[in-house]
Amino acid sequence: MRYLLLLLIFSFAEIAAAQDGHSFRSRVIENDEFRTPLYGATVWLPDLQTGATTNLSGYFTLQELPEGDLRVRISFVGYQTLEQTIRIPAEEEPVFALEPEEHELGELEVVARGRESTQMEQAPLSTIEVTSLPLDNIPRLLGEPDLIRMVQNLPGVKTDSDFTGGFLCAGAAATKT
Repeated sequence: MRYLLLLLIFSFAEIAAAQDGHSFRSRVIENDEFRTPLYGATVWLPDLQTGATTNLSGYFTLQELPEGDLRVRISFVGYQTLEQTIRIPAEEEPVFALEPEEHELGELEVVARGRESTQMEQAPLSTIEVTSLPLDNIPRLLGEPDLIRMVQNLPGVKTDSDFTGGFLCAGAAATKT
């Protein structure tokens, strides 16, 4: 019985509070041919120090507003702020259309400087002169020194298989003397 009494008291309190103020529902869109809704636009009533933001469809609702004329300020990043007077209660649901705000930016120049990496400083490229190699240490193919097989056995050189003459060098720079 006590719970029923408390429920009735709270219900009457909510009904009385709801009758004190009016609600205002509207929509914020971009002023274009598609009437694109602006999600996250800010709606601010400076006289009452209250506001709302729009949902995915551009709609917002303000609750418990007093009757009469109120100033409303609607803003969204990249669009001109709209200030207007609205009438509470509204006879119909207004739609606020914001204009894109265009800014011309100055010239932009991108300048970059190369920087040697720590790895390049620690491990400089090395060169091997083929003319100064003793031919006795070079692997042989059918009795002749095989220079390609020698290059394939150097560090940083990758071969596809033992039966091909092709190879890949890591960071190689070839010079001709």
